Order: sequence, then structure tokens, then C-alpha cells
Amino acid sequence: MKKEKYDVTLSIVTYNHARTINDILRKAEAALKKDRLRHRIIVVDSASTDGTADLIRREFPRILVIVSANRGYGAGQNIAMRLSMKDSRYHAAINPDITFPPGTIRGLFEYLEKNTDVSLVTPKIVYPDGRLQYLCKLLPTPLDFFVRRLLPLPILLSWINERFEMRASGYRAIMPVPFISGCFMMMRTSALQRSGLFDENYFLFCEDIDLTRRLHQFGTTMFHPSLRATHDHMRKSFLDLKMFFIYLRSTLYYFNKWGWFFDKERKRTNREAMDFLKKMKNGTAR
Repeated sequence: MKKEKYDVTLSIVTYNHARTINDILRKAEAALKKDRLRHRIIVVDSASTDGTADLIRREFPRILVIVSANRGYGAGQNIAMRLSMKDSRYHAAINPDITFPPGTIRGLFEYLEKNTDVSLVTPKIVYPDGRLQYLCKLLPTPLDFFVRRLLPLPILLSWINERFEMRASGYRAIMPVPFISGCFMMMRTSALQRSGLFDENYFLFCEDIDLTRRLHQFGTTMFHPSLRATHDHMRKSFLDLKMFFIYLRSTLYYFNKWGWFFDKERKRTNREAMDFLKKMKNGTAR
């Protein structure tokens, strides 16, 4: 059995983040130092043109910086995850706009240590002003994606989001989640060795759904509300036409891969998650 050198490796993929990455990495280093875990931070820079990689090397000599061609978010994370699987017990993949306080990584680490049947866990994610981000989701149907992105009528959107984003849970209890956002995924590396890494056919968007459901085949994928991270989030798929078409291409690839209207795994996994919510409501969940 391998001897892990690190308790956790944390990876961030950057692209022209020179203006903001200093603060993100400073907070990450400070939090991990207080958590007293054997840790490593890896930044994979996707060929930035603003000096991001040089800035990190200069300001953060303890951080491993790898410069790569820009082949997408999942491909960048995979570079770090391949290293992590060799010598780390757990791997935390986070976005370059995520910050977390001391105790978050330590808490997730301890939860995974105690719950060996869990392959992936995420904390509660909030906006900088403290508002909750509804990032615990069911596996999407084509209707979920069509309404949310192309036909966001308020009444219909509210009805879709109530179920799709598991809002009935109140995000107050530890619970299984079929689709965990790629902005913060802490994974058991032994599960990654079985599930495989991010599918690099996604340049951006949907790669987190794909990986979550594969990890779910080798362990439960969970939400932990007592631990928190802040996500300074912008919905890039709405910012310009280029991003929208990247999103659309990823969506088409996802449903072509997993099934459009006949997806037995989606049906079963979502039903199990909704049954858990019912048990929560009735006070019988464990």
C-alpha cells in the first residue's frame, strides 16, 4: 500500500488571473497552514498572457506552478490530479475565485477520514456578501438546461430551480448530492483512480457533472453545510456569445454521452437524493 506524502493537494487552474490570484493564494496558504495538514498547492496556468505564472513563482515560492497550453478547465485540473494520485490522500480542486477560512479543508479531511464510503465532498458555498449559492443539484434533464439557459420564464424557472437545486433541503444538513459544482470538489484520490479524471472533451462547463456522477459510482458524493467557502462567482455562460456556444457544445456532448431522455442512472440517482430529502423532512434521515 502506498505511503502518502501529503494529506491533501489543492489545485487551481488559472488564465490571466494576475490581478486577483495574489489574494486567493495568500488566503489559501494561511488557511492550510493553520489546518496543520501535510499539504501542497499546485497552480496550473493555462498559458496566461498577463504574467500570472511569473507572479506566482515570485510571490509564492512554495507553490508548484505548471504552465500548460489552454486546453480547458478539466484538462488543466487533470495535470495536477495526476500528480496528486501518486502521493496525496485527498485532492481539492477549486476555482481561482474561491477563498476559504481555516478549518474548511481540515473539516473536509476529517469527514472523509471518518466516512470511507464517501468519494467526494463539498462545503457550503456563499457569495462575498454571505448569500447562499444553490450549488447542490440533481443530475440535469434536457428540460432543466433548456429552461434555465434558453427560456428563463420566472414562474417556470422558479419551479425548475426548486427541485433541480434541491432547495427543499434548506442546505442545512449533510446530504448526498448527485451533481457537485466544480468550483470546490474535495475528492478521495483512491476513488479518482477508479472513476477516472475530468473528461477533457469538455473545454468548460458540464465537466463537473460528468465527474461527480462517475465518482458517485465508487462512493457517495456529499454536501457538508457546517464548512464554508466563498465564491466570487460570475455566470460566464451569459457574458458573451463565445461563452454561450462553449456552454452549448458542452451540454450537447454531455447528453450525447449519458443519454437525453433515457438515462436510467440519472433517474435512479435523483430518486435516491429526493427520497433522502423526504426523510430529512420527516426526521427519519440518517
